[in-house]
Amino acid sequence: MVEPALMRRLVSGLGTALITAISLLTSNTLPLTRIFRVVTGTFGTTMLYISVALALAIHRSFPGSHDRPEEVGELLTEGPYGLCRHPFYFLVMLAQASIP
Repeated sequence: MVEPALMRRLVSGLGTALITAISLLTSNTLPLTRIFRVVTGTFGTTMLYISVALALAIHRSFPGSHDRPEEVGELLTEGPYGLCRHPFYFLVMLAQASIP
């Protein structure tokens, strides 16, 4: 049986690789004007960097609770966890969706 922490890393890594591959293979298939490409590319790149930086900050602020959630002992309701139940996963999905 696969450890939950390893499974999360595998799913996240494979998801990122798949989204990146799809993005690279379909980048010039839509007939978009130049200004629209510049705006969406800039927005996507900015969102990618912001979401990755925030995800890393969240991961570093709770380093021990990611591999063994049963050791936390209580539901976290302060900070980013007060806004979203799984802020790290939300930001990783946002980063994947914003890949230009």
